[in-house]
Amino acid sequence: MAFEQLLKYWAYNFLSPEKILKAKYSAFKKILHADRRAHLFMARLEQIFYEKRQVDCSVVELIYQQLSEAVADMVFGLLELAPGRYSNLKDYYKKIDFYCRLLLAPMNFNTTEPYIFLPGEGPADENLLGGKGVHLHMLHEKLRLPVPSFFIVTTNAFCHFLDHNCLIPKLNTILAEVDIQDPVSLENTSKKILKILKSAEIPEIISAKIKKAVERFSLNQQNRTHFSVRSSAVAEDRESSFAGQYLTILGVNADQVLPSYKNILLSKYNPSPVYYRIKKGYCDQETPMAVIVQEMIETKTAGVAYSRNPDNPEENCLVIYSARGLGERVVSGSVTPDVIKVDRETLATEAVCHEANNRGHDKSTLKMEEIQKLASWVLAIEDYLGRPADMEWCLDKKGNLLVLQARPFTLPAVKKGQRSYLNLSQQKILIEGGIPAATGCGTGRVHRISTHEDLAATPFGSVLVARQAPPDFVEIFERVSAIITEKGSAASHCASVAREIGIPFLCNVTSAMDKLEEGLPVTVDADNRRIYMGIAQECNQKKAIPKKSRSDEDSPLYNKLKQLIKMVSQLSLMDVNSEKFRPEGCRSLHDIIRFVHECAMREMFFLGGESAGPRRGAKRLKSSLPLTFYVLDVGGGLKIDDEQLTEITPDHILSAPMKAFWKGLSHPSVRWSQMEHFAWGDYDAVMLAGGIMNKDAASLASYAVLAGDYMNLSIRFGYHFVQIDALATGLPNNNYITFRFSGGGGDAEGKFMRTKFIAGILQRLGFKAETTGDLVDARIKHVSEKEVLSVLFQVGRLVGATRLMDMMLTPETDIERLIAEFLQGRSDFSQNFQGTKTNGK
Repeated sequence: MAFEQLLKYWAYNFLSPEKILKAKYSAFKKILHADRRAHLFMARLEQIFYEKRQVDCSVVELIYQQLSEAVADMVFGLLELAPGRYSNLKDYYKKIDFYCRLLLAPMNFNTTEPYIFLPGEGPADENLLGGKGVHLHMLHEKLRLPVPSFFIVTTNAFCHFLDHNCLIPKLNTILAEVDIQDPVSLENTSKKILKILKSAEIPEIISAKIKKAVERFSLNQQNRTHFSVRSSAVAEDRESSFAGQYLTILGVNADQVLPSYKNILLSKYNPSPVYYRIKKGYCDQETPMAVIVQEMIETKTAGVAYSRNPDNPEENCLVIYSARGLGERVVSGSVTPDVIKVDRETLATEAVCHEANNRGHDKSTLKMEEIQKLASWVLAIEDYLGRPADMEWCLDKKGNLLVLQARPFTLPAVKKGQRSYLNLSQQKILIEGGIPAATGCGTGRVHRISTHEDLAATPFGSVLVARQAPPDFVEIFERVSAIITEKGSAASHCASVAREIGIPFLCNVTSAMDKLEEGLPVTVDADNRRIYMGIAQECNQKKAIPKKSRSDEDSPLYNKLKQLIKMVSQLSLMDVNSEKFRPEGCRSLHDIIRFVHECAMREMFFLGGESAGPRRGAKRLKSSLPLTFYVLDVGGGLKIDDEQLTEITPDHILSAPMKAFWKGLSHPSVRWSQMEHFAWGDYDAVMLAGGIMNKDAASLASYAVLAGDYMNLSIRFGYHFVQIDALATGLPNNNYITFRFSGGGGDAEGKFMRTKFIAGILQRLGFKAETTGDLVDARIKHVSEKEVLSVLFQVGRLVGATRLMDMMLTPETDIERLIAEFLQGRSDFSQNFQGTKTNGK
């Protein structure tokens, strides 16, 4: 018989025939169930925040929705349990919930016109034009630099496309399931979304406006124009560049602009941009897509200019990368371009003509006057933006220089020379040479990339070796410690992202694919252009920026979560006896959860509040343990001759599960006395923090609902809580134990280590145990009555033994050894921690 069925049976047959009592017990059950859900969802949000997990925003929104619903169930359950007594609680819940939802609400989602933006039509707004679009407007309108003619299909058109096809709920559902660390999950997520989007139609009003803009454009150019169609998402070309992540389509005929527009929209959901967006902490609806439709230029030469040297930003020079043909060859990394250094003050030049040498002659791709013009333009862009900039440019076949786009330039995460102190003289040099596209030092085993399948199979900690590095390499950057390619430059999109994230990247390494075998352990020193045999431990020990934490705390999602966690998890209602312990004192959902739980226990076990005494049948358990326990017998749980008795002892307990648990909890090996060596420092209430309750404070008590073969416990030890539900009958298929542990007074590390200890023991006892932050959820079922009782004895010992562990455990503690000792009968671990940690810090 299921737990809820059991409770219903007992409520109607043992508690009271009165309807009011039946209704109260039904509401009490709902509150307990909602309380479990609320703590689970709160723990999941905390886990994402504190562990800096990289998830789509839809995951946070979904978990918050589940949490909010669970808290609402608790609030309305309490109102049902005690009608009229806490009527204003729902107002405080709604207020906190409103601010949480406001924080999570997507910004910049506008489905109204304008859908087309023409140069000179109004002020530029990134939320309307996207990152590339607003910078293109800057080049044309503010700096008056020569740019090819263009118009922009706005982000509002993209939002209208999603809204018109009712796509947002579908996309959020799919994105909530993606694991960006798993290439298969990333690929499958992308396929599901693209399948939906391909069948979605562009609204007629948008199609008509695009066609009209193209016709007008073509008429002005006497129908000789081809187009380039480029992405311009919000947040693109900012601190997070999204370099090369979205699609660009070149050489588009007039009648292909509309299908090309849709393909650009779809590219937002390719695996690589989905990975990059989530990695950088942006929500899907916060990065709507605008699309630039621009005159296609027949180029003679093209490239990228940087106002600072990407290899060494402190150097007083700018750098121009130049190659014959389309600039796409440079940014895709498929060619090693000319590199032209220009003094920022004198505009004197120093050129390395890779492109010329590859063609068998030494003529540079640019003339001196062209170099100086490009240099002056990129410096003007830097001056306008107020920060280093890069600029894509082209030289048409008539000899005209034009600017295609510009953006802020992301400085390398690791500066050149930062690791010059590394002494690698003992390592054998395998290869010397190449160009540092992103500085730093990385170690790992070689993984050679020839196909997309090779990319998906990249092991963690690999050094990637490839002919070139296209932008889709980004989706496995989390697995990579360094990159080596035979072609490319610091101007490639992949190099831009490597600099953002801080992955060493050595490009233009001759014959790297031939010289570096699969699985070979190597050390890549990009600063000094060397690849060494073996793993240099000094490199691993002195890495300046751990990849896991790079820019995580600056991401939009992290900043949202930081505020959300305050309104969700921060606990203000610490003292249940304080005057502030009322609905008006609730400042977070955690406060409301705590308030409802405490009040529900009072209402269920005490008639008219604590001062009126226990509810009929609720007895105080008196024992040698420093605990305040109230017990409610729902049939066969206690042996009571005098119904007027208000206090009982453990000898009165008949409930088999409770007797087994209490035997473990009160076992002589469990130390209940104050730990003399523990320095409590500034704790407000020594007894509370130590899990030692005031025996006269029922508001700080633990509670038990018992029957002959059933036990439901809610136990509080200071700042942590234990909930146990168990049934032990002669029918193994009906038997189970559920265990939940949460909270603590120690720091995050201590609570995590205690969680690990508890989960490890429960798993060895046969439980299926899951941990989320400081929460342990465990269940064992379909076992014999004898096994249930044996396990409950061990669980009793475990609950007593772990009372203070979070205050003293550190990451260096050997948890496996402590688990083994516990299973051998040890219940007191205080001697392990003397002097190791105080005050929960």
